[in-house]
Amino acid sequence: MMAEQNVQGELELLLHTQVTDYASEWMSGYEAAQEELPETDNPHDSSDKTAFTAWTEGWWAGFYNEPPLYQKNAPVDTVSAARSQAANENWVESNDEESQEPGFEKALLGVGFAFACVVCYELVVTMVA
Repeated sequence: MMAEQNVQGELELLLHTQVTDYASEWMSGYEAAQEELPETDNPHDSSDKTAFTAWTEGWWAGFYNEPPLYQKNAPVDTVSAARSQAANENWVESNDEESQEPGFEKALLGVGFAFACVVCYELVVTMVA
């Protein structure tokens, strides 16, 4: 029981430091772009992927004058920020409306295609026989 509490405490600390670092690096990049500094002024080398990526993403958001993801000097809700980051990790934005069909419509289209294949197969089999 004591070991579980230690592990949970260590995980919470690790989560807090990683998310807080991500937020602060992101805001650092955002502010650099707002001050019209070049992207090449990223203080992190590419070996520190988390900090480098966070700073770069913040820089591009600032470059395009997007609203900031984090408030300066505001406490970070580490749990919701980590869940949001994990949930959106593999999300790809697409401007193509056809690729944004709901899953049900895609499944229905697949079933219709399979049904058409079966009907065509039956027609070919009856014509050959």
